[in-house]
Parts: sequence; structure tokens; C-alpha cells
Amino acid sequence: MPRFILLLLGSLLSTSGWSHEAAQTPMDNGVLRQAQIGPEGSVQLLLSKPALKTAGLEIAHLTLPSGSGKKCTEKPCPGHQHPADEIFYVISGRLEHIVDGVSQVAEPGMLAFAPKNKTVVHNVLSAEPLEVLVIWSTAGEFDRLIHHYGWPETQPGSRSNDVGKE
Repeated sequence: MPRFILLLLGSLLSTSGWSHEAAQTPMDNGVLRQAQIGPEGSVQLLLSKPALKTAGLEIAHLTLPSGSGKKCTEKPCPGHQHPADEIFYVISGRLEHIVDGVSQVAEPGMLAFAPKNKTVVHNVLSAEPLEVLVIWSTAGEFDRLIHHYGWPETQPGSRSNDVGKE
């Protein structure tokens, strides 16, 4: 991971009251919880409130299949909002990130930012899946999203395409 991201995470954790002891709880491959997004996508919660002394900050690993998103002809394209600031760090793939009608394309190594309560649309532009690290400024986004979209929780460490196989 580029040094900038490590410095950013260190800064966020030091100002959020991160507890090293709480972060030592056993987890499978560093994943606290995981949910499936369709047949090929997933969201893995990496850091949340139990490891923090404050209610702020959640970090997740998000994988979306190629072609995911709202390809719409309506202007403005209807999107969604978060009650928290949202930062995407692109690991692989290409993301079109539209905030209040303004489009930005983010590629590996780039950040995309959506302030809280702004309308945002995410489109995967690459032929390969999009893989991002997402940081929310307020804990609770993982739960809010899985309940809103009905994403089923899966066993941490399982791959989306392994769900339901025995």
C-alpha cells in the first residue's frame, strides 16, 4: 500500500482514539464481518467501532464486479447518500465516481471523495472487478448498507463465489 495511504490511516486512527488492544481481537484474515454483493462482489469490514474509543471511522474492503453501477440516461442520475463522509482508495479497476452530478474517474492509486449527505453514484468502468478500500467518517455504515440493500452476511474469509457451496 502506498506510503501516503499508510500515513493517512495512521493519522485517522491516532485522532479517532484507536485502541491497539481492541484491534487484537481474533478475526479471520483481518476481516471483522463480511457481506455478499450479488454473485461476485463483497464488502469486508476491516475496522469499526469496537476497535475505536469514539463512534467515528469505519474501514472496509469493497469488491464490485465489472459493469456494476447505475448506467442511466436521466440527468442528474439518481444516486444514493451517506450520513458519513466516504473516501474510496482504488486498488484495482476503474471507478466513475459522480458526486452531485460532477464525474471523476479514479484508477489504481487514486482517491475519490464524497462528502456526507451528497448524492453519489459509483460505476465500475473496467473489464475487471473494482477493488477499493473505503473509509467512512462515521461507524455504522457497514450495517446501514447491508440492511438497506439486503446484502447477506457471509463467513469472513469466504469468497463470494464460495457462498452456498459445501
